[in-house]
Amino acid sequence: MRSIYEQTNIPPYLDAQASTLLAQGRQKFHGLGLDERKIVSHDDSSFLFLWRGDRVTNTIAVVLQAAGLTIQNQGVALRVSGISPADLTGYLKRLVEDGPAADPMALARAVPNNETEKFHYLLTEELLSAGYANSRLDTVGAWQTLAKVISPH
Repeated sequence: MRSIYEQTNIPPYLDAQASTLLAQGRQKFHGLGLDERKIVSHDDSSFLFLWRGDRVTNTIAVVLQAAGLTIQNQGVALRVSGISPADLTGYLKRLVEDGPAADPMALARAVPNNETEKFHYLLTEELLSAGYANSRLDTVGAWQTLAKVISPH
């Protein structure tokens, strides 16, 4: 998504309404400075733009939630309530410095509801956690992404 926002061309398959929405998205992307920063503030929340896949984003959300932060995964960004960008950056720096990547099974066990499929209610907690860890988490990718988020470049 980030690369689409950074481009200037309009894909030929977009209709007029989609072209307008893309232009608005690009304007907001540049207006917020998301080409240069990963965390922006709005009201009492900080929004963490990771520009990575669902597994990395979900992993970081689970890590932050397990640490007691209030997180909403909004797809393109994580909304972290009640924290400034500077405080969130400091927290992420400590997390990376304490590294290495968290244990996926331990993280999966911390997820309040890891029943994501129709028949998951039939599984033991250990199997649920293993399935969640394997399908929804990427701890190595998450730590690599966090290192880039806190990097000054």
